[in-house]
Amino acid sequence: MRMKRPASTKRSARVEDRAAKGPAKKSGQDILHASGPVHDPNLPLITVGVRFHDFGKMALLERCLQSIAAQAGVRVHVHLALQGFSKPEQATCRAAALAALDGSGFTIEIDSLPNPKRADLRSRLLNRIVERHYAQRMAEFLCFIDFDDIWFQHALQVLVEPLLMADFAVSYADIHCADVYYDDGQTYLRNVKDVFHISQKTKRDLLRGNFLPLHSYMFHTGRIDQSLLRYDESLERLEDFDVLLAIAAHHPFSGLHRDRLIGFYNFYQTVEGGLNTTQSVFATAEPDRKDDKWINATKTVISRHAGTKWQDFWGEEWQI
Repeated sequence: MRMKRPASTKRSARVEDRAAKGPAKKSGQDILHASGPVHDPNLPLITVGVRFHDFGKMALLERCLQSIAAQAGVRVHVHLALQGFSKPEQATCRAAALAALDGSGFTIEIDSLPNPKRADLRSRLLNRIVERHYAQRMAEFLCFIDFDDIWFQHALQVLVEPLLMADFAVSYADIHCADVYYDDGQTYLRNVKDVFHISQKTKRDLLRGNFLPLHSYMFHTGRIDQSLLRYDESLERLEDFDVLLAIAAHHPFSGLHRDRLIGFYNFYQTVEGGLNTTQSVFATAEPDRKDDKWINATKTVISRHAGTKWQDFWGEEWQI
């Protein structure tokens, strides 16, 4: 699936110039404003966290950001968290991000965490976004998307609606897996599978395993204590599952729109080195095997949350 790029390099250059002349600042971090309409202040403002660790995959980041720029019916603040990038690489990411968001009227901050030991900072990046979100108090809604995945135009509007209707702390919708051919910076959709069966599940299914990809749900942080939204940096896998279980013990989830497809969880079999931590659901050559990282993380998460009592709430058990 190929998404439209900015109309011209001149237009993108103008975006860079506007940012260079004096972006607004808040709490020591630049808040950059992409060009576009002035949005109705009554629209919900949502923080979207994006973590990015591979500078060589810039085309995929641009594609992800373009899907964010297309979101309708909401205001968006993007927090792009980078992992161990050099100053020139940060500047390139900044220019590319502004170009991808050009015309949206959304804001973005770009945050680079040092990584001298070249470690996997996946959870540290998420925690950085959470910490900034709570400290800024700009928005009451928070969600995440990895740089290699995409949302459809209605995604954020669908996710935020139940959180505006009732006292839910988390809402979720449907995500399908996509088999994507990636070549010379371009992506082509080859196949789609409904692997997680989100449309058929409720919060109770979390007791048997995480069926929710990172970009399938949204938090209402005005209702969630920050201590619950903390990713365990010692977990090498399932850090998001751990957080969902912790929140589910205290707050109601909404499955109102669990049958609405809002985006793709992409698998790139052609990308050198791979992008996904799980084996491609489209691979047929070898059986799926969980490595020690998955096994150890599963044991930790299960032991931590075993016996947890959940509170029921109306609307969680939607009939199929």
